[in-house]
Amino acid sequence: MRNYIFALAFPFVFVGCASNKYVPPSDGPLVTLTVPVIKRDWKLIGGFSFGGVNIAVKNRDGCGMYANPVGRDQEDNEVVVSIPADKDIFVSVIRNHGNASCHISSLFSPEVGSEYRLYFEEVGNYCVVSLLEKKVGGATEKVRLKKSYTSSWDGVKVCDAKDKL
Repeated sequence: MRNYIFALAFPFVFVGCASNKYVPPSDGPLVTLTVPVIKRDWKLIGGFSFGGVNIAVKNRDGCGMYANPVGRDQEDNEVVVSIPADKDIFVSVIRNHGNASCHISSLFSPEVGSEYRLYFEEVGNYCVVSLLEKKVGGATEKVRLKKSYTSSWDGVKVCDAKDKL
């Protein structure tokens, strides 16, 4: 009986992790954010792996709703998306590999005229996320990411403070 319950519940676990497709804004000042494409691997030996990058625009209430900027069958190793330059942006990187997983959720404030690149790296049992900003003059510097909080209920709502969830 327990096997039947697992077989019925398993597909719903993945449906719950799905997010909406990110739609870039059409007005206001924009900057670009280059994000990595985290590939899926469905090997039975060694465990399957999957993950992704989600972004959200911070609203007046200090929260946003994550959306996925990467297409389902994306072949490239990275994707360039347009984000608003006048609003704070939430970024989430999720990686599951076998029985290990990580979820890093952060927030940054883009500046008009800059370009941004998000990096993700697995180092042993740890995940590292960093963000670089290329300024108008060409200088590149690391951006200090602020902590953000993702809802454990749906995994889509994100806020700048835990009590807003």
